[in-house]
Amino acid sequence: MGFYPFVSTGSEVRWTVAASPYHVTSDVTIPDGTTLVVEPGASIYFDLDTQLTINGKAQIIGTPTMRIQFSPVPGAPFVPDPAGNGSLPDGPPKWDGIRIVDSMDPDNRIAHVDVGHAQDSNGSIGIIRSQCVVDDVTFLGTHIRLFYTEDSSIILENSRFPDVFGPGEQADALGLDNVSEQVKGVGEPPAGGRYIIRNNSFGTTKGHNDVIDVDSGRRPNPIVQVIGNTFAQTGDEHIDLGGDVYVAGNLFHRVLKDDETSDRGYANGISTGDAGSGTTIAVARNIFWDVDHAINLK
Repeated sequence: MGFYPFVSTGSEVRWTVAASPYHVTSDVTIPDGTTLVVEPGASIYFDLDTQLTINGKAQIIGTPTMRIQFSPVPGAPFVPDPAGNGSLPDGPPKWDGIRIVDSMDPDNRIAHVDVGHAQDSNGSIGIIRSQCVVDDVTFLGTHIRLFYTEDSSIILENSRFPDVFGPGEQADALGLDNVSEQVKGVGEPPAGGRYIIRNNSFGTTKGHNDVIDVDSGRRPNPIVQVIGNTFAQTGDEHIDLGGDVYVAGNLFHRVLKDDETSDRGYANGISTGDAGSGTTIAVARNIFWDVDHAINLK
């Protein structure tokens, strides 16, 4: 395993602010039965293609004034960006992100954290067959999915998602089709779980890339709830849904089909029907401002 100094007490691995910064040089796995505690103010730096996987409990909790930083090593030489067809400019080394896998611990939490240049198809943060609250997280430096879930129970709140593409970047020309989504969720929330996306700010995306693309369950099982978010411009869809969903109190802004995609269909604030017929979507108290289409019922 790579070099990452830590304090270990029994079944706890603790990354302290006093020993920070940490340098992760190869994949790190926190096993089942062990709690990873990252103290407020700690910085963790990752080498190219390295990943943090947590099978135990995640307690990655900063404060608003002492945030936790996950990033490549500052000042590391630029390397080719592997996203899309490889035509993006060189940039900081991409690491493979944070994964919580097969951990239904009710206390899993990632809060007051900044995640930079973590780029992987399973997200900068990926919650897989697990549950977690993700609160006040910022993301930057990736053209691939930022937050990914699979058969998980999550609350994603108070977080800030950047523009996926720069002003001169074109999604189709870069070969980034249907992979440059800020939030991607597959499968359904488990029994007794929840899937709530609330009070987040989402930057722009382009081409055939949704901002939120998630599956949901069907009532009376847990369903996806999208509440109180702000969405900037999209060239495709702000939210693309499957299953029963509740959508309330959001601002959907500038939904305009762009020329940077091979998909010539509609641009929609809300699109639903990916799970087939017989699903219900409740839409209440939303604002649609400057949109091609507010809702597409497939």
